[in-house]
Formats: sequence, C-alpha cells, structure tokens
Amino acid sequence: MRDEPIVTTRGGPASPDPGGPVSPDFRLPPEQKHRAQLEALRRAFPDYAVGLITRGDRISFEVVSRSGGSPYCLVTDDASEIWRELRHSRS
Repeated sequence: MRDEPIVTTRGGPASPDPGGPVSPDFRLPPEQKHRAQLEALRRAFPDYAVGLITRGDRISFEVVSRSGGSPYCLVTDDASEIWRELRHSRS
C-alpha cells in the first residue's frame, strides 16, 4: 500500500462536494484509509454499489453499476483507478 492521500474530495472525507484533491498531509491508518475511500466513492458515485473485498491481507475495492451502465464492474486494489475510470465515464 502506498502512503499518500486516499480521498479525492475538496473538503476531506466528509465533504458534500466530491471531486477535488485533498491536502497531501491527510493520513490515516491503512484500514481507515479504505473505509474513508469507500465512503467518498459511495457519495461521489451513487449510481454504483461500492464495496470492499478482502483476500488474506489484501483489500480491494469493487464497484458495480446499479443500472447496468458502463463501466459495469471494476475491481482493483487502487481506488484512484476507480476515481479515474468513473470520472472518465461521466464525460
């Protein structure tokens, strides 16, 4: 896991306006990073069901379209990939 900002909302994880960068000093323990990112993704992309998958000591993010849209499903260990793909699909 990389030790870098993990939530991409303007005002931090509780921001109602997702989409902007977070301060680079925003740090959480690894398990809290995943939870914060999970909640930020859920707020930013309500048309997708967002969850965590655990396999041993690995945690992955999974998003599935509620409407069958594209992309339908993404699974990755790196939440920034989900942010990039879902933002791209909106444009």
